[in-house]
Amino acid sequence: MILSLVSIPELWEIIAHCLAPTDLLHLSSVSRAFNAITEKYLYRKITWTWDHSKSDASTPIHQLLLNLLHRPELTSYVHEFSVQEIGYGPKPRLRHVDLNSLRDANVVVSSLIQEAGLSPSEDWLRRLYGLDVETIVALIILQLRNVEILVIDMFHRDDGYGSPVPNFSPIGDVLRLACEPHSMTRATRLERLQVFSWPSRDFDCHADLMRRGEVLDMLPIFRAPRLREVALKLSCPEPPVDVVMPTVSPESLTSLTLRYTTVGESFMKKLLSQMKNLEFFRLDLYPSSETHFFDGQSISQGLMPCRKVLRHLIVHWEVCDDYIEVGVPSWTPLGSLKGFSALESLDATSSAVTDAELTLGDVLPPTLKVLVLRQGLDDFSASWEEGFSSVVEDFADLSPAPTPCLAELRIGVWQLLGEVERAERDLKERFRQSHGVEVSFFEL
Repeated sequence: MILSLVSIPELWEIIAHCLAPTDLLHLSSVSRAFNAITEKYLYRKITWTWDHSKSDASTPIHQLLLNLLHRPELTSYVHEFSVQEIGYGPKPRLRHVDLNSLRDANVVVSSLIQEAGLSPSEDWLRRLYGLDVETIVALIILQLRNVEILVIDMFHRDDGYGSPVPNFSPIGDVLRLACEPHSMTRATRLERLQVFSWPSRDFDCHADLMRRGEVLDMLPIFRAPRLREVALKLSCPEPPVDVVMPTVSPESLTSLTLRYTTVGESFMKKLLSQMKNLEFFRLDLYPSSETHFFDGQSISQGLMPCRKVLRHLIVHWEVCDDYIEVGVPSWTPLGSLKGFSALESLDATSSAVTDAELTLGDVLPPTLKVLVLRQGLDDFSASWEEGFSSVVEDFADLSPAPTPCLAELRIGVWQLLGEVERAERDLKERFRQSHGVEVSFFEL
């Protein structure tokens, strides 16, 4: 009976979609035949939350890496890989705790090695417990050649557990793992750890790689041939102007999100110029010692190859925290988006799309259906009248409307005070009468 069920893959596809992962796990333990057929569904979508507040929270990700090392064929089953970090704060990590805890860690790792069926004589593997979780995640990423959705929602590693620091992130560890020039296959082998010191803080190695023009070679995950969606927290210093970036991004990539990002404008432009089929792009840019000034046109110029297919664009200039000591951040707008003939929705900080010389009418394409406009850093202490009220009101007065398809306008403000409520009522009436647009305000 079992063998007859195993021989019907279409039936298992239906069963796998109906069962929870825990049920699939129980089913896999029934027999070897069931295990062989269910494990590809168990590995299809891997979602893991790393809770910093728990000392043993990293055990599952260690186990996953060991399983993949023991049976590399499992990596081909992974279509979605998502890691989220919570409970982040100034608490010491495992390597800072007392000797008893370290001995406990040794026991845990030894048992994991044994469970994975790996030889205890492989001493290099015993270094696993000394690696940062970010590095473990990086090692897993490097093996996922069939991944379609990648979400790495982890903070950048630093000593203060606060601000983002360039190069110290899971993706930064991927970059360093791939530092061997033109050797992507070797970069996926854990034996490479013998020649690295973790966590690596060798900036010269990273900078030299960019000087050779191998910027996207440092992001090998973009080479996964079936990759559709990527969400990363990316940090990278500004490469020299003459750096040439090779075209290696997969044609399948349609969604790119860069959260908590501190990158230079030249790097951003070169990275985006390889994304020819993006339908969705989100950038949350934070000021840092390298990016206290950012030319917004590097974004719109970088996105030009996908201007006929990009449907949703989100650009937020974000507030830096107290850990980064930089001057007042300075940004310039994206410039005109009228050439983006498929753009349906735009969600942006006001200073990303307008300035003293650039109005919404100059920027927005006629295809736009939804506009979300947010007050920027400069408007934090300003009243509504002192802020961008004139920007919105001037846009309401334009006739004929530069965006005939616009159906919804949402405005984000720091505080919903009395004058804002009055402005909301006024704008609702004006936009509804002149353009048939629904207007709403929300608090940031």
